[in-house]
Amino acid sequence: IQFLMLDQLDPAAAWRAHLRALKARRRELEQLKLKELHFTGEGLDLRVGLIPNHLWCDTTGTTRKGRVFVANMPSFEVFTTPDWRTVSGTLRV
Repeated sequence: IQFLMLDQLDPAAAWRAHLRALKARRRELEQLKLKELHFTGEGLDLRVGLIPNHLWCDTTGTTRKGRVFVANMPSFEVFTTPDWRTVSGTLRV
């Protein structure tokens, strides 16, 4: 229930605030103009290059009639397009 924000007094308002925060994170990542992501941890040292002119996205969209929707609920992600040709490193599962 918590991950759906149904424990909040106004779940709809909580989701709107959360989605605004995701959009702000997306804009921050776009401004960084990253060329690659580097993930490290126990058994993990992975570099993932990003395609040139990549865009960062969240799961909100707009219909042709202008209605905003969330394509994946619950959503806590901001994502972009990796370049499979530039992935290198190790990952242990």
